[in-house]
Amino acid sequence: MSRIDINNADKRSFWKFAYHLQELIYLYHETGDIGRCDSFQEALDNMLDLSGHDNERNNTLEGHIARDKYGNYIGISDDDMGRDMVTDDVKCLRDIFGVGASTVKLIEEWIETGTMKRLEDMREKADLTILEKVRHSLKGSPLGFWGLTQNPEHLKEDYTLNFVTALGELAELYEKEDDARATAFRRAIIALEPQIINCVGDIEDKKLIKLKGVGKVTLEMFKEFIENGKIQRLEEMRRPPV
Repeated sequence: MSRIDINNADKRSFWKFAYHLQELIYLYHETGDIGRCDSFQEALDNMLDLSGHDNERNNTLEGHIARDKYGNYIGISDDDMGRDMVTDDVKCLRDIFGVGASTVKLIEEWIETGTMKRLEDMREKADLTILEKVRHSLKGSPLGFWGLTQNPEHLKEDYTLNFVTALGELAELYEKEDDARATAFRRAIIALEPQIINCVGDIEDKKLIKLKGVGKVTLEMFKEFIENGKIQRLEEMRRPPV
């Protein structure tokens, strides 16, 4: 399996689908739905095992060959894993062992919309503790590992983890005041967490403003955090009232 930068993959690519499916799996685990957790994990593992090929060699997994009965390749080729998925990709994945009707529906939804409503709903319902556990699990998952390339740029300091941690604290403070900004910032945390940001320029270069749930105010705070090591708004809210 080749290492690629998930952040640089197309919005509706197989890599981003796999990353968000892993997030859904962790959410099922943390909420106690072990049946769905195990089922989707098996499907994801097998899709990853049979993808990343060069369409020349014959991949096998527990006796399943790399072509289906119609002669279509099983799994996504290495060249296509970072590109936007297309309808024909469903044929490459649906006959993989463990990929059932529910997984196929998620794939079709991803190709059409670039989202998974099931994941969006679970994010909304989950409390902050669960979201934090999922975030850290994603950091340590194989997909988190594959998401780091050997590009020297990624050896620089990554500001994202510390920033979203500070943003989480800010969200908690707003929640205590029944301020709707708490929910907005938590959505921004989920969107920003997978990103690797080494400098202020990356915020614009990686077009973070286009991420769902990330607004100008959040990005201005991100720039401030990189430049000053803190968020003034958070510093002020930490101070006890006089």
